[in-house]
Amino acid sequence: MKTPRSVPSRFRSIYQNVMAKTKDSFLRNMARQTFMLDGHGRLGFSESGHGYAETIAMMHNATCGYISLLSDMRIDAVVHCVPPHLGYDNILDACAEALSISRLTLIQSHFSEKFFFGINAHAAYQEPYDSDEAFISCDREKYEANIFYMKKGGRESMIDVVRRKPRGLLHAIRAPFGLDPIAAGWLVVRAEQEITNGSVFKGLMMTAIAPISRKERRQFADMAQRRRVYEARLIGLSETSPDLDSTPFIYMPLHLQPEATTSEYAGDYLDQIRGAEELLIDMPDDWRIIIKENPKQGAFFRDPAFLDRIECNPRLVLAAKTVDSARLISTSAAVATIGGTAGYEAILAGKPCIIFGAAWYQGLPGVIRYNPGLDFSCLSNPAPDRVAIEEAVDALRRKLADGVVNHKWMEIAPNSPDAVANTTASSIIRLLKTTKSVPAE
Repeated sequence: MKTPRSVPSRFRSIYQNVMAKTKDSFLRNMARQTFMLDGHGRLGFSESGHGYAETIAMMHNATCGYISLLSDMRIDAVVHCVPPHLGYDNILDACAEALSISRLTLIQSHFSEKFFFGINAHAAYQEPYDSDEAFISCDREKYEANIFYMKKGGRESMIDVVRRKPRGLLHAIRAPFGLDPIAAGWLVVRAEQEITNGSVFKGLMMTAIAPISRKERRQFADMAQRRRVYEARLIGLSETSPDLDSTPFIYMPLHLQPEATTSEYAGDYLDQIRGAEELLIDMPDDWRIIIKENPKQGAFFRDPAFLDRIECNPRLVLAAKTVDSARLISTSAAVATIGGTAGYEAILAGKPCIIFGAAWYQGLPGVIRYNPGLDFSCLSNPAPDRVAIEEAVDALRRKLADGVVNHKWMEIAPNSPDAVANTTASSIIRLLKTTKSVPAE
C-alpha cells in the first residue's frame, strides 16, 4: 500500500509498517462489526455498513491519529485489558510496537482474582508458563472453571428479559412495534444515556416514541427473519439423542462468534467447520465428530453454508443444544476446540483435548495442539493423572497476576471492590516495571 504524502516524513516508515502488518486483522475485525443484512437477507457490506475504501480510510485515520497521540503525549506504555480484537485496538497495539513503547495485554482468568499477562495477546497465555516470578501464593481451591457468564440455551421470555436488568424494559417497549427485542438493542442506546444520568422517565419516553425509519424497520425485519430461519433449521438438523456408543467420536463444541477467542486466537480456524473438516481427514474412517452449537449463538456469523457443510458430511453430527455437554465429554474419545473452556473441562475429566488455536490451558498435561497429519494414536496414551493436572494448575495459578481486569469477574471476587482495585493496580505497576516490549523490526 502506497504511503500517502500527507503522512509526516518522520512517521512514514512507522506508518508503512503498521498498515502492512495490521491490514488483514483490521479488515477482518472491522468487517465483523459493520456486517449487516442487505436487502436479500445476506451478510455483506451494505448501505448500513462500510465499503472497502471507507474501511481503508478509517484505518489510515486511526494509524495517523495513534502515531501522533503516542508520540506527542510521550506515552510510556499501552495496556489492554482484553486481547486487541476490535480493529482499532489492533492498530493501537501495532503503533505502540512500531514506536518501541512498552505494551501489556491482560486477560482475566477463570480463577478468582487472577489474570494472565504478556506483551501481546498470544504472549499473555504463554508468558506465565515461562515466568519464574510468582505473585501472591494462592490456596488450593476448586479446579473446575467458573462459567457463570454462560447463558442456557433457548430464548428468554419478555418477562425474563425485563426482570434480568432494567435495560430489558427498553427492549420490551419496542416489542409492540413488531421488532425483535434483541435485534432492536442498538436503538435504545440513545435513551440509555438519559437513564444513566438519572432521568429514567425521559429515557423511557424517548425510547417509546423515538421514530423508527423504514430502513430500520426493514433491517430489523430481515434480521428477525434470518434468526427465525436459522433457528428452525438448526433445530431440524440437531439430534436430541445422538448415538454415543456405537462408534468412537470427538466432541467439538462451537464458540460464540464473533468474540475475542476466535477473532484473535483462531488463526486459520476462524471458520470453525474448517477445523472439523480437516480433523476428519486425519481421523480413522469409522470415527465421527459430534458438534454442538454455542448456547448463546444466533444467526449472526452463521451463513446458510455453515449448516450446509455439516448436513452434507455424514461424519459430522450436530447435537441439540439440550444435549448434556458433560455427558458428551465423558463418552468422547477427545474434545476438539479452538481454545474454549470445554477443553479444560475435558482434561479435568481425564480426556485428551485437541486445540486449534491458543488457549489459556495450553501448557497443561493432556492438551494436544492440532497440526495437519495429527497421529491419532496419541489419543490412546494413558490419560494424565488428576493429581498431576491439579499440581500443574496450582503452579500456573501462582504465576498469574493478582486482581480483576474484567468487571464481570467481580461477581465471583471474594474481596471488596476497593481491595481488588488496590491489588490490581499493584499488579499492573509491577508488570509494567518488569515486562518489556520487543522492539519492532
